[in-house]
Amino acid sequence: MTVIAAETLREGLLADYRDAYSSTRKTLDSRVSLIMDLNGFSDGRTSTRGFFEAPPHPRYQPQGKPIHEEGMEAQSFTIYNYPYSLRIPWHKDDREDDRTGSLRDMAAAGGKGHALIPERGLFDMLKSTTALLPGYPTAADGTAIFSSSARFGVSTGNSITVSSWSASGPAARGAFWSGVEQFGLFEDGKSQPLFSDDILDSPILVMFAMADLDIVSEALHAGLVAYAASTSNAGVDNVLMAGGRKFIPWPTARLATGTMILGLTGVPVKPLIMTPRTSIVESYADETNDTESRTTGKEYTQWRQRLGFGAGVVYGLLEITAS
Repeated sequence: MTVIAAETLREGLLADYRDAYSSTRKTLDSRVSLIMDLNGFSDGRTSTRGFFEAPPHPRYQPQGKPIHEEGMEAQSFTIYNYPYSLRIPWHKDDREDDRTGSLRDMAAAGGKGHALIPERGLFDMLKSTTALLPGYPTAADGTAIFSSSARFGVSTGNSITVSSWSASGPAARGAFWSGVEQFGLFEDGKSQPLFSDDILDSPILVMFAMADLDIVSEALHAGLVAYAASTSNAGVDNVLMAGGRKFIPWPTARLATGTMILGLTGVPVKPLIMTPRTSIVESYADETNDTESRTTGKEYTQWRQRLGFGAGVVYGLLEITAS
């Protein structure tokens, strides 16, 4: 398959519209790094990371009884590196006769799309999809990144449901409170609180659907807000935003309405990780360096790199869905 260039070869064609798609976003959103380590080390096809779980806590020792003894457990997870690539071919004659003069520039812009790979991989992992990844990873504990089963000491894990939270600002504010409280309920696996106050008070990344922008904006408004979803209610102070609590909104078209993902940014290690195995390699073929191009006139530019994605300890991520 080659570039379909027929519409740019017409006689008398004007080129003042050539940049219609030249400014599509090809830069990585800086908020990705708040919940994903973008520079995990890897020196082969795979990389494996391990860690000890929380140590046990002291217990009362009755007089004459031996000291309580309790061991520790460890976990590990493996990240697989895969190639990601793109080739954009065209015919030499189409390039020469392109009246917009933009074929090479627009094709070259395809390589900039590699900058979006971390973001695309992030959302594949968060949504359990394979739009980019050959398969989405489980967390280090062997279960999905989001689980509504018992996890981190709470029965609903890190995936909770809040009835119709995307219906109004007050309902969304209630969902935020449910998320903040859920983080505070997490335990360390030894029946003790998991997070210290400084971690719980760290900024929370809020990922939500662009379709819910108005609702979430109302919920996070720092001034007066509606007490309930009714026009008869007077405004009240938004206590969710009081006391310096900080939320980092991230509206995105990558999530469906009624889905909110919270990322607690102060956790000791980021829950997700990307391992760049090789840098991006760019290649270009024309009649000066390619036998097929000299024979057929086919030219191309291409890019290739290898990297992997993984999920470690995901106690810093929480999914909230509307019922």
